[in-house]
Amino acid sequence: MFKIVVLFKCEDRTDAPVMAKLLKDLEMVIEEINTFEVNLDALGTETSYDYSLEGTFNTYEDYQSYIINPIHKEYVEKMKELGVKAVKVCFNK
Repeated sequence: MFKIVVLFKCEDRTDAPVMAKLLKDLEMVIEEINTFEVNLDALGTETSYDYSLEGTFNTYEDYQSYIINPIHKEYVEKMKELGVKAVKVCFNK
């Protein structure tokens, strides 16, 4: 199993709920996704990230297919438009 953990920081924190929902919705339309857990930050401090993703894929190849999927690319473009930054870690589980 291949796992990703991503933290997202919005330029405007009020964008976080919408972006988190759009991200969670990818699970329903991209078949390579095994699981997606998306959570909003509960603290809202200056050092907090705004939302997170824990995702699993059956294989690294499934993850690669997800990355190049046009629907995922649309999400990334929306992130760029809104100034959303992300940091991630990927690993085999």
